[in-house]
Amino acid sequence: MDWLKENIFRIDKDKINDFSTNLQTYYRNADWSRSGNKPKPDMHKEIGLFGGELRDVVPYAVPRNVKWIIIKNKRPSIFFNQQDKPLIINYKPHLSQFQQDKFTQVQSGEYFSNNPGTAIRQELIRNPLRLIKKWYDVHFVTDVEELAKQLRNNNIEFDSEGLD
Repeated sequence: MDWLKENIFRIDKDKINDFSTNLQTYYRNADWSRSGNKPKPDMHKEIGLFGGELRDVVPYAVPRNVKWIIIKNKRPSIFFNQQDKPLIINYKPHLSQFQQDKFTQVQSGEYFSNNPGTAIRQELIRNPLRLIKKWYDVHFVTDVEELAKQLRNNNIEFDSEGLD
């Protein structure tokens, strides 16, 4: 599976034929350890695309409004709100694969490119949960935000998307 390490991946809602016309605006701090799509006073503007290793992008195989938490154990666990399960099941995003030399790894561990070029491969993800389960133990909870509070109160580190 060397191709996994030699390529960068990203997941998008729709198939994108020309990524050079679909670059996005991001804001980052000086060392790239923090980034986002909202401007902040201490952030620098960048135009390009983020990508990552396959295991790091598969959580994005869900709609962008779905919140999630990842706890990194021996085998990482990902938690979603139970109410989002139908949204996840019915979502059909596209996985794109790029040559690694088009991207630079930044401090956060993600990869960024101002010129990603054309994807060398794209495919429809027909079953997002099946893809995610290849890399993570999947759990559905009543309230992901409440879980985040409990984890913070117990000093348990986690990654998240969609939470403050």
